[in-house]
This record gives sequence, structure tokens and C-alpha cells, in this order.
Amino acid sequence: MDVIRTLLKTRQGTFDAFCFDDGRAQPPVAFAYGDYRDRPPLLRIQSECLPGLVFGSLTCDCAGQRDDALRAIEDDGAGLVIHLWQEGRGIGLADKMRAYAKQINEGADTVDANVLIGREIDERKYDDVVMILSLLGIPSVRLLTNNPLKVSGLRDLGIQIEEVVAIQPRVNPLNRRYILTKAARLGHTYDIESLAE
Repeated sequence: MDVIRTLLKTRQGTFDAFCFDDGRAQPPVAFAYGDYRDRPPLLRIQSECLPGLVFGSLTCDCAGQRDDALRAIEDDGAGLVIHLWQEGRGIGLADKMRAYAKQINEGADTVDANVLIGREIDERKYDDVVMILSLLGIPSVRLLTNNPLKVSGLRDLGIQIEEVVAIQPRVNPLNRRYILTKAARLGHTYDIESLAE
């Protein structure tokens, strides 16, 4: 594997950017900020979301979570974002669009939509996270997430999570149902009562 390292200047500051080139067309990447080896760093695992991260879709909260994670890392002084190419909770872009159609045309929620097209609710895998943390010499992390399945999945792979740090969603009229569904059906740690207002 070829580990490519460079610098990336962003609104939040300068990051060490790593690309882990193992021959895949879209290898995993990591962006590290500050002295991230001095103590367990904040870690955000960001899955690809073309509609939200590139086109600014208002029907999810992916871009908001990314931005809030970057801000939390900046405020903390150190941290890491690992970007995985796992569109649509791991089902791929084409099936994600099929699931979107089920939501728009048939009123399915984000959980049922995946099942209706013959996919699992969440097909993401986190083996790349284990590899990246090992290569970067990071033995434990503080995980930025609201998703308990992500926490348990990472712990099952042997990743030591010292703390789980929630990111509150950015709610608008178009994504409220989506976020409520993640809370009610997937166990995401949101305050459902405040979201329902």
C-alpha cells in the first residue's frame, strides 16, 4: 500500500491529508488536525453522500454533521476525519437513488426504502478504519457520532472508544422526518421531542 501524505488548507485550518492507495479506484482517506497523537483524538467517520456533501441536499443532515464535526475538531485543537466511500449506508449510489425514489413516490422512510429495494438497512463496513488508525499510530479515539450501531461495529473490530461525542442534527422541514426515523428506528441519540417541534 502506498500512503500518500500532503497538506490540505480548509476554513477550519490546515490538515494533514492521507490517501491510502491500495489499488481501489476510491481509496480511503483521512484528514488529521493538530497534535492528534497526544491524546485520544476526536474522530469523525464520514460516509460518502453525493446529494448532501456535493449538491447540498436538504433532505439529509450529512453536510451539517461534517461541518459540525470539523468545527468540534478545530475547537478541541486536534482530531481526525476518515472519509469512506460508502454511499447510502453502504448500498451504493444507484441503489441509494432507487431508495430515494421509494421515499418520494411511495412515502417509505429511510429504513423501509432500503428493504423495499432488496438491500440491508445499513451495509457499511469499518475495516478501513482499523487499518488507518493502526497506520497512524492511534490506539484509542473519542468518536463523533449519534449512531450506536457505528459504535458497536467499531468496538467489535477492536477499536478502543474512550468517549462517544454526539453531534446534534441541523433540522429543517425537509429532513425532519429522516432524522426522526433515524432516532426512532435506528437508535440515533437525538432528542426526539425537540426534533418534533
